[in-house]
Amino acid sequence: MKVCLLFAVAVLLFSCSPKLAPDNNWAIGRWVLTELKEVPVQITGNPSKNAHLIFEPAGKKYRGFGGCNDINGTYIISSGKIKFVAQSGKLAGCPDVPFETTFLSALNDVDKYSVTGNVMILKKGRTTLIKLERK
Repeated sequence: MKVCLLFAVAVLLFSCSPKLAPDNNWAIGRWVLTELKEVPVQITGNPSKNAHLIFEPAGKKYRGFGGCNDINGTYIISSGKIKFVAQSGKLAGCPDVPFETTFLSALNDVDKYSVTGNVMILKKGRTTLIKLERK
């Protein structure tokens, strides 16, 4: 009886965790975009100007930078599947608007993810759309 009760409590605790990923530290850090649709992305010397995502698992929110503008939104995640929902924000023009548009479009198409060490792969089906590295 005690074993069943302990098992039930353990299952309940783990199922309520906001960190539904391969490990408990998946969301920690800044995830910098290194590849977009199988094309390497140039990393600048200014970390705040690199396209990136920062996850906030408690509220299932993300924020970051798309290349021209700050980006943010929410996400739905479970068992290797993820869906990003963008929020509207202030849009500023810059020479990287086409890049940012491609990044955000790819982010909206993502339906699967995997995390191995400091590399996150975001896919649509079997196609890799986005590769990020934790910095």
